[in-house]
Amino acid sequence: MIRAGLVVLVCLGLGLGWQSWRLSAVRGELRAQAAALEGYREADRFRVRQQAADRAAAQLDRVLAEGVGANAGLSDYLRDSAGRVWP
Repeated sequence: MIRAGLVVLVCLGLGLGWQSWRLSAVRGELRAQAAALEGYREADRFRVRQQAADRAAAQLDRVLAEGVGANAGLSDYLRDSAGRVWP
């Protein structure tokens, strides 16, 4: 009877140790997945900021191309300078 009780206690102890090890492994995987998810969220926030900057640049291009004075000729100085920057 005592031996059976000891066997049960040893098996119970081994089972609890096994479960504790598995729980630790699962917690580690959970932390890794949470970090990956946060990385995806940050990448999405960056994408949204980049799209907003692209829209602002496109709007500025449109204003400069279609705004008042967009079709006016450039002075010789500005034309030469622009030619050196954008050959």
